Amino acid sequence: MAIMDDIKQQWRNMREKPLKERIAYFLSYYKWYAVACIGVIAVLVGMLIGNLLQKETVISGVMLNSTNASSQSAYDDFSQRFLDELELSNKDFEVSITSNLTYLPNSKENAENNYGTVQVLVAQTSGALLDFVVGNLSSAQNLAYSRFFMDLSKVLSEEQMQRFAPYIHYIDLAVIEKIDEAVESGNYDVDIKIPDSKKPEEMEQPVAAFIDVSASQWLSDIYTLKAEPIVFAVAENAPRKEAIQRLIDCLLPQ
Repeated sequence: MAIMDDIKQQWRNMREKPLKERIAYFLSYYKWYAVACIGVIAVLVGMLIGNLLQKETVISGVMLNSTNASSQSAYDDFSQRFLDELELSNKDFEVSITSNLTYLPNSKENAENNYGTVQVLVAQTSGALLDFVVGNLSSAQNLAYSRFFMDLSKVLSEEQMQRFAPYIHYIDLAVIEKIDEAVESGNYDVDIKIPDSKKPEEMEQPVAAFIDVSASQWLSDIYTLKAEPIVFAVAENAPRKEAIQRLIDCLLPQ
């Protein structure tokens, strides 16, 4: 009780003191508690403002091996064109494009970049963050046989599959299974033939994997050099399938 009586007496004495003395008393005893409280409030306010200012991602993609990766304006134009098609404002919405990744599986000089790119793709596909990948056919094909992409028929409408049939490239699921078996057994020297992506009739289990978008005007400023077909693939676990359908229609209009 003596302690409580002492505290009560201190508060009675403080009420009788001038305002400056009361503030000084508060700071001397509670300064660090006040600083901590202010810090917590600042963090909460920052998080709230960040959430209010954060834009909603309408679609997320990777432009792999872009021949114009240094020109940000090309990607900004691409993003704005798609937002315009969706009638959305860039103040509240964004198209997320990663343009600085290279993947050249047959290049020893690019081995380190290849490894870094695979790490990024694994993280984004496993986390259901990535919707699509655009890139040259040979690189995309290599990734497809590593199970990075989704069967187009599971994303596009039946009408789209029919309309884009001349542009579709295939992979053979049977070959993927053979690759998996070789890896599991540690037999990395096995010679597995990759079939022609335009001849599904020669495959055991053909799966629609890519759409040839080489002729797309939307990509002409991003892929300025086309030594081989530029293809569009849907990422495994892609979260925004409706947006993917809309984007394909924009890339290859009727």
